[in-house]
Amino acid sequence: MKRFIALALCAALSAQAELVEIAASADGQATYDIETTSFSVSETLNGTPIYRAYGQVTIRSKVDIQQWYVYVGACAMNYRKLYTNDSSGNPLFSNDVIRGGKSIASTIADTLCTVTASSKGTAL
Repeated sequence: MKRFIALALCAALSAQAELVEIAASADGQATYDIETTSFSVSETLNGTPIYRAYGQVTIRSKVDIQQWYVYVGACAMNYRKLYTNDSSGNPLFSNDVIRGGKSIASTIADTLCTVTASSKGTAL
C-alpha cells in the first residue's frame, strides 16, 4: 500500500498542488495529508541535506499545518528520524522510525524518502 501511495504521489508532483492523504489513525479521528508540490531537497542550518514537505494534520475538526523532514543520508538506512516543525519552521518534535514500519511517522518518513528521491532522480 505504501508503495502505491508513493507512486501516486510521484505522478501528482507534476500536476497542480493538492493534498493527498497518506495516513490515518486507527480510530479514524486523525488524518495526515501531504502537499504534493511541497516536496523539496533542502539543508538544515548546519548544512545537512534533507528531504522536506509540508503536511496537514486534521484531528477531529482541528487542522494543523506542519513541515516534515528526514536526513537524505538516513533514507538508505532502516532506522531514521522524522523531524516535525510548525509551518514557520520552528521545531516541534522528532520520532524514531523504522523503514516500512506500521506507525504514522514511519509512513510519513518513507513517503518523504521515496517520493522526493524519485522526483529528484536520487538513489535511495
